[in-house]
Amino acid sequence: MGRKDNKNLGKTAFLKKEKGLTLIEILIVATVVGLLALLVALSINPSIQIGKGRDARRKSDLKKIATSLEDYAGDHGCYPAAIYSTGCTVSAEFDPYIKRMPCDPLTNEPYPYERPEPDNCKYFVVYATLENESMGSFIEETNYFVTSPNLNLVPTSAGSQTGFYGCFNGVCRPITEDYICDPKYDVIDFCETRCGAGVNECTYVGD
Repeated sequence: MGRKDNKNLGKTAFLKKEKGLTLIEILIVATVVGLLALLVALSINPSIQIGKGRDARRKSDLKKIATSLEDYAGDHGCYPAAIYSTGCTVSAEFDPYIKRMPCDPLTNEPYPYERPEPDNCKYFVVYATLENESMGSFIEETNYFVTSPNLNLVPTSAGSQTGFYGCFNGVCRPITEDYICDPKYDVIDFCETRCGAGVNECTYVGD
């Protein structure tokens, strides 16, 4: 009986020894896990992820402003002349339609708002500057926008020029194949609002 018990004890001790990890194996596993963690950290740039979060906030802000502007237009038949008063404070005429005016989450500056003045109040544009994507080049170095449903805003970096209006020495007229205008507009009223006296934003490229 004693010999059998000793043999069984020896086998049990051997099995326990085989199941355990040696110090070298533990170090290898820890090294592999550390390298994987480092690769994941490098592949996910924290600053880019934070910027994407701010971009999502900007898009949400502009959508919120646009919805409130449509509510305003539904009551007044027109979009307000201004949506901000001082800083990020809502303007008096727009105040009843939005509880808190959003501002850029990084700069804390108001989002640029534009409406053709003074005769045409049927269009609006609200701009933002995204950090990780772009719809083109617009005013004040912005690259993203929301507009009223009846306005198709064209970025200055868009391709074809024909079918749009440009500012020719202070006069807005259709762009022909011989000219490139930067910026260009798909609504002549919008062009006339931005085109100042004597300003020329069009370049002759014909033969």
